[in-house]
Amino acid sequence: MDDWPTHHQPLPRPVAPVLNETIESYLRRLATANQLDASALRIHISGDKHKAAPVPLTTLALVSGQRTHALRYAILELSTGEELATMPICSRPRPGGSKRRQCLPCTRTRGHCADAWCWNHHDDVICFRHLRWIGDGSDHADAGQPDLSGQPDILRANRRHRGLIRRYGRDTAATAFREARYICRRWHDRGDHQHDFQRLMGRFHGHTWRVAASHPTVHAACYPQIVELTRLLASPFWRAKAQQHWPEPREFINETQRTVAPRYRWTLNRPHGVYDPLVELVADERRQHHQSTCLR
Repeated sequence: MDDWPTHHQPLPRPVAPVLNETIESYLRRLATANQLDASALRIHISGDKHKAAPVPLTTLALVSGQRTHALRYAILELSTGEELATMPICSRPRPGGSKRRQCLPCTRTRGHCADAWCWNHHDDVICFRHLRWIGDGSDHADAGQPDLSGQPDILRANRRHRGLIRRYGRDTAATAFREARYICRRWHDRGDHQHDFQRLMGRFHGHTWRVAASHPTVHAACYPQIVELTRLLASPFWRAKAQQHWPEPREFINETQRTVAPRYRWTLNRPHGVYDPLVELVADERRQHHQSTCLR
């Protein structure tokens, strides 16, 4: 740090921010472009050695060669809560949620010298411009971004996913998606309901595929089934059907078999020592409803 200038001045190579980029990502890209250490650059700009020290917008604009309004609009972490409330960003992901690497072909096309990491919504998993699976941040980032040009089921699932958000609202769809992802992962962990998953993995790697559970193709191949189950769990109609004719909600079971898992069996028994995760979810909701009714 002793070699750094005591005053702030523009760096030789300016770097434009990416929409929804994290502040850590932007500082890393700015440092890489100018052959600097990212941690030292942050300390120099903020004047504070604390890792999470806030970055002054005006100082960052001077050093990066960018306009303050462009930085604030792209990197929402640079704005206060009051400033965010006045900005036209209602459809954009907010800082603090999940983040993932931007599409790599997009990064190269825009001339960026390092990968950009951005905040994302739970449905922002595909770059349709380059037909790439970019994931939701839980994928193993170093394993690349799989090509989806031969995976129409996954592309179709994302369009359906976005349709569910438009129909039921982002919060309802996001909650249903989290529930569906948990259930499908529980099924897959014990080898249940994997026919479509195996088919899609075969398209990615061939029928003798063998990859880690965190590999992005695993997440991509699970995705269509998760979206189909999200459709049922986000729908008030199907959510109500799951509670009818207990303990065997036949209409809900038939729809699950038709759209999510053809060989699905609804049972209140515990064949693996625990309830089936979908039965468990519906049963828990039924108990909560019964308890709230009794307390009235």
